[in-house]
Amino acid sequence: MKYVEVNLDPPYNSSYFYCYQFNYNSSIALSSRKTGFTGSVSMMFSVPEVPADNVYRKGVQVSFTMPDGKVPYEDETRYANAGSDTFFTITKVENTLLNQPTEHTWNAVAGTLDLPYNDTQSQNYVGVSFGYNTLSVTKYDQVISAQPSDLAGNLAGMTGTLTGLDAQKFVLMVLSIPYSIAIRSLEPFLDLMG
Repeated sequence: MKYVEVNLDPPYNSSYFYCYQFNYNSSIALSSRKTGFTGSVSMMFSVPEVPADNVYRKGVQVSFTMPDGKVPYEDETRYANAGSDTFFTITKVENTLLNQPTEHTWNAVAGTLDLPYNDTQSQNYVGVSFGYNTLSVTKYDQVISAQPSDLAGNLAGMTGTLTGLDAQKFVLMVLSIPYSIAIRSLEPFLDLMG
């Protein structure tokens, strides 16, 4: 674990974060072969008392990134409040977009458990625990589909979904074509769609 001070890129360059980075070096990265609590890591931090005239939250912001990766500080929304132990279950996600390198992110779900208080000082502690939700990797790949059959299939699927057309209605519509021709009317179609 190492302590760093991070100055954000413009337009946030007046904001500083004081961070502890855990498992930051890929050459000595910690790994797990278990999920949930059995493969979890827990840490306890002491946070300073917030002045009475200050409206900021008391706790720590939590970021998950790949070792040696850039932490998206300005986009981060994960937070652990003081006086509680927050357990994050994380899943690795790989996003592959067109003409771009694969982006590795972490999907995290948090659960919070209050810490027992024996005095007012213990309210200044924050517990942060994390473990894998699954050892599998969720992959999202963006692909180009330029075949005419793909376009026709997508249009047919969307049309069917939006009009409420299902397989039974489709078969009945096909079977009603000879009857519609014989009576020279679209009424059988309209009755089926109604």
